[in-house]
Amino acid sequence: MMRFAYVSLFLLLFLGPVAIAQSPDTPIWMGVGKYAEYAFESVGIWFLNGTIVDFEDETSAVFRWKCVDLNDTEAKFVIEITYTGEKQKIRLSSEVYINLASRGVMLPNGTYLGKTRLWLPAYPTQDEDIILWDHPLVYGKVIDVGGGMTGTPQGSQRIFIVEASGAICGRSWDIGGFYDIDTGVAIDPSLDCEPTLLALGIVDPRRSGIIRFSDTNIDLGPRDLWPEILDFIIFATPAAILIAVSILLYRRRKRKGRRRPEIASQE
Repeated sequence: MMRFAYVSLFLLLFLGPVAIAQSPDTPIWMGVGKYAEYAFESVGIWFLNGTIVDFEDETSAVFRWKCVDLNDTEAKFVIEITYTGEKQKIRLSSEVYINLASRGVMLPNGTYLGKTRLWLPAYPTQDEDIILWDHPLVYGKVIDVGGGMTGTPQGSQRIFIVEASGAICGRSWDIGGFYDIDTGVAIDPSLDCEPTLLALGIVDPRRSGIIRFSDTNIDLGPRDLWPEILDFIIFATPAAILIAVSILLYRRRKRKGRRRPEIASQE
């Protein structure tokens, strides 16, 4: 009886607080100073007030978020986006609060903006439904888990893919993207009507082409070395063939050089 009491006390003191404080959807990698950065080309900006700005020249955009404060349930983020072109440079910045378990985004004045898609729960199951938007509800379906991989600032990482479409911000959008399987961090996200961008007054950053996960200090887990090995083989093979051919030609020339004196002596 006494032994059972000691075991119960141990579980209460050491395991109980963890079970109460941490939701399964809370990202364990989150911490003060953690950040992620995404780079892409843009043709303009669609603002929340309906204004649309078109860029005349090629413009590069960098979207960045950083955790600057944290408690058990909520994190404070600084959100920034910078557009840089030959004729303009635009930089917008804001602060938001994000509930770590629900991914709900709020402005400092308490205005609720929606669920962020900058990360999703890690290790989903095939065909699992994940809420990507919550007014009204839009579910994304996990269409692939670990079947592919893509480049990150920390090398190739295995991913899961989420797809969805629905009414968001007053119109129909296709949202989803590629996510790191070990952390759930977005690698190639859709930024249309992303709540953290809504905090900057942006509905659509009008991305053109691919988005590049350009920088982060989040530990994405072990990288997959096979793509790097294959790249090495592909790039190294022509050089290896050239070296082999050069050695073969050199040996043939050397053999011919040895035979000539023997022929001369016979004559």
